[in-house]
Amino acid sequence: MINILSFIGEPIPFLQNTFVYPPIIKDVISNPNYFKFLKILTMSEEDLQDELKDYVSPGQEFPSPFIFLLSNCYKNKEIEKLTSMAFEFFTKEKAIIMYEEKMIVLFNANSKQKEKKVLENLTKITEENFTSLQNIIRISIGRKPFEPPPIDPDEDPRVRRIKEKARMRDRIKEKQQSKGKNGISFSQSLIAICCMGIGLTPLNIGEISYCSVGKIMNACQAKEAYDLDIQKLMAGADPKKIKPKYWIKEISD
Repeated sequence: MINILSFIGEPIPFLQNTFVYPPIIKDVISNPNYFKFLKILTMSEEDLQDELKDYVSPGQEFPSPFIFLLSNCYKNKEIEKLTSMAFEFFTKEKAIIMYEEKMIVLFNANSKQKEKKVLENLTKITEENFTSLQNIIRISIGRKPFEPPPIDPDEDPRVRRIKEKARMRDRIKEKQQSKGKNGISFSQSLIAICCMGIGLTPLNIGEISYCSVGKIMNACQAKEAYDLDIQKLMAGADPKKIKPKYWIKEISD
């Protein structure tokens, strides 16, 4: 089920006065780093394990996504810059990475307060709340939240490989679903929506939320299929072969 705030592009609360802002279409297509931002801020523990499986010795503990992010930022200034940009993209706040304290501090650079905020009043991203932020970002773009997988050090390697392949299939499926039911590209989806007569045109479609595109397309396709089946029945088609599926219904993610 889609989050209604994400659908209409309204901020989703995170901590204190910090919000996650669902990106609109114009934000996404005009920013060449968008998908890099997503990888930086939404990598799950399972994603990380799959990426590092050839570099971590058997029995060695995998780093958490947050610690892995801090480590990469510390080693690579380009990743540090992209990470700061990613936080600003989704929260509209500046980010300062504090390596010794193992935290990322967010603050509003345009605050009109005369006195500088003390650290206690700023939003602090830590290992404890990073997963919550990741899930809100995922929700803001229409994806499902995730839960950290249970750790089983004695898990059979064969079972682990099966799970890895399953996650790979899920990623491929997610990419396919991002193109819509019929594998339609994002740009073609925008063109189609502009032709649906629902008030969206090339002049204003860039202002709707990014996550709403797939939902609108799916609903319109379901409505079109339902209307077509009704027309077939009215034209004398066999009701045993044509069974219209009403298009207004809850659809899971």
